[in-house]
Amino acid sequence: MSLNAIKKANVGLDALNQDEISLVGRAVKLMATGDIVEEFEFGARMAVELPAFREMALKWPDWDDTNDKSPECLAINNTLNDLLHGSGLSEPQCKEMLGVGRQELLRVYRKWAASRGWNATGVR
Repeated sequence: MSLNAIKKANVGLDALNQDEISLVGRAVKLMATGDIVEEFEFGARMAVELPAFREMALKWPDWDDTNDKSPECLAINNTLNDLLHGSGLSEPQCKEMLGVGRQELLRVYRKWAASRGWNATGVR
């Protein structure tokens, strides 16, 4: 296995454990409902239009998010960013809708972003 292949094996979702992948999946599926961000602004905030996002969500967790510019990478990043900072789920909403608190969601978001070599999170 090449050094480049080894590096890619620990990027994005591949850097997360099963519980963390499950949490990201719950976040993606929550966003795909269209109840968090209205459809007219969905594409601008997620970098993926709602119908395409919903199609992608149906394929979860079979996503390849290794490319920073891929729709999958953008969908994960912008979903987690929006749930934490945009629409901003409250602590009770986060626990009810995702099964964890905001700090755990932020921890997973930061771990995912750090695996990509990003020094900061935010809209991409």
